[in-house]
Amino acid sequence: MLHLYDLSATDEKDARRLVDREFRSMQLLQKCRGVPRFRDSFQDLPDYPGELCFFTLFDPEAATLKGSAENGSRYCALRIAGRWRSWQSACEN
Repeated sequence: MLHLYDLSATDEKDARRLVDREFRSMQLLQKCRGVPRFRDSFQDLPDYPGELCFFTLFDPEAATLKGSAENGSRYCALRIAGRWRSWQSACEN
């Protein structure tokens, strides 16, 4: 999952601080089971420093695009099961 932020498209005074806060929140959740893991940390795009920034996550248990295209109902069931595991993990902590 790509989280891309265009800081130049907002009038928000502290846009970068808000994006950084979202990233830090995801970092705190990394301790929980069932939460997607970081692939890339929060950073600026090389050609657009201060304008575009991103971080990426991956879920090793997520269905592949090919698999979800071949069997939509199975994909839905996997998503529900993933959400359930996340809920159970949140309740444990």
